[in-house]
Amino acid sequence: MNAAGAPNYDSWSITQGGARFDWTLSQKDTLTFDGEGYSGRIRDVAAVFTPTSAVATQEDDSGVVKGGHLLGRWKHSFNDRSNTDLLVYCDWTDRISPNTTEYRNTCDAEFQHRYSFSPRHTLTWGGSILTTGDTWGEMFTLRIVPSYIRNTTFSAFLQYDVMLVTDKLRLIPGSKFERDPYTGFAYQPQIRAVWTPNKQNTLWLAVSHAVRTPNRIDEGVLYRIAQINSFPPPPEFLLYSGDSSVKSENLHAYEIGYRYEWKEKFSLDATAYYNSYFGLLGISSPGAPIVSPSPFFIDIPVYAFNQGDGQTHGLELFAKYTPVRRWTVSAGITELRGTSPAGTGFPAVTDNPLHEVVARSKLDLTQSVNLDASYFYNDAISLQIPTLNRVDIGLSTKAIHGFTFSVWGKNLQQARHQEAIPQTFLAGEIRRSVVFKMIWESGEGAKKTAP
Repeated sequence: MNAAGAPNYDSWSITQGGARFDWTLSQKDTLTFDGEGYSGRIRDVAAVFTPTSAVATQEDDSGVVKGGHLLGRWKHSFNDRSNTDLLVYCDWTDRISPNTTEYRNTCDAEFQHRYSFSPRHTLTWGGSILTTGDTWGEMFTLRIVPSYIRNTTFSAFLQYDVMLVTDKLRLIPGSKFERDPYTGFAYQPQIRAVWTPNKQNTLWLAVSHAVRTPNRIDEGVLYRIAQINSFPPPPEFLLYSGDSSVKSENLHAYEIGYRYEWKEKFSLDATAYYNSYFGLLGISSPGAPIVSPSPFFIDIPVYAFNQGDGQTHGLELFAKYTPVRRWTVSAGITELRGTSPAGTGFPAVTDNPLHEVVARSKLDLTQSVNLDASYFYNDAISLQIPTLNRVDIGLSTKAIHGFTFSVWGKNLQQARHQEAIPQTFLAGEIRRSVVFKMIWESGEGAKKTAP
């Protein structure tokens, strides 16, 4: 129920299970297998239009969610100077409801090789192949064109780590190279410098270029957002349409950071950043009406297009302190400022809190009992989400060898709250809850976590 006493239709129940196995095949080879599956139901509502009525109705959109993943990883060490890492991952997910249906499967293969020419020169290189196929159901309100597609992205990367001054100054240039089905070839270079004058102080600088390539939604969505005539017939709809001519959004990022550490008891990290964005996606002015004769209705289209440039800048601070061996406290704050052109699809500044604060405490009550607490604060997002204060408290125990039992109280500060702004779909509220968790580890994993 929301504050007015009406149903929120935002409940869900999911059952999930998984397993992970780690093997040491030899002194040079390790193998990891990880698998998980889940199945459940989500209770939700959706605003639905029909071609004979411009008035949206809130319909039950409850449905089934299910999926899982398999992961395999092989690490091989040739010697102290050379090693490889091969990872293969596949994931599948189904979302089945009366108004939104999606079937998706994804597979990814990644390879990485690290080679040290000398103690001061190291080259890391690799590549990956990512393929994903998805099928969407066709509804009047929301449709993706074409309904099925499979896309494959190829990428490679290079990174060179050189110690210019032994134990003092490092330079790390590198780049990622990618070919995707939407915009073709793209490169994303980065250079980072790290200066460590002594064991307590570290100063670093980074300059990088990144891209966000268009996706299925940007190019192929047909989404009737709203009714725009008050007195049908004929009904008129505002139709948001993707556009295959949109280009990648580009980012130039500049960062400077400082770290101070004292006797493994206290550390302070500070980072300042400036991000410059080019070609941000926005929504066009309404285009010429599109008339459907049978059934008779009118669409007023707006399109995705690269609207303009923007920037964000800010500061991040994080401190960690261990006053006694069994107790660690930490706190961090992030400040965000910037500008985006009016009409940008997802403006970074107006859709995000200007200040975020997090504080954590970790206390070992005994050798096998731990008490953890976390506090989160987010500024209000003007006219959309009020100020957030959230508290989580958890108690865990390792009373039985190989097993960890924990219970967490989540969102204890109030019965429910909203954390995100709705975009395409309605936003639910996060409720106060109690979470029980059990982890079983055998072999080396159990030994590492044993009290």
